[in-house]
Amino acid sequence: MTVYKNFKNPSQMTEKEQQELGGKAVGAVITFFLKPFIVKWVWNWVMPSLFGLTVITYWQALALGLLVSLLFKTYENN
Repeated sequence: MTVYKNFKNPSQMTEKEQQELGGKAVGAVITFFLKPFIVKWVWNWVMPSLFGLTVITYWQALALGLLVSLLFKTYENN
């Protein structure tokens, strides 16, 4: 069994497939860096006043997001 069953060499892709893949990559990078700002903003808005917790930094929000994705994300085999 291999994890590369759906892998396609970029030289074998059409122009449209390459553009779609590039768009997905750019979207993933933007999401990776934008999501911690959203987590940080919501946490610092709600948690200190509601539960008396301290505010968090960008890096703590990034780590919190990664921890949550590791604990709760499910991966299905297609």
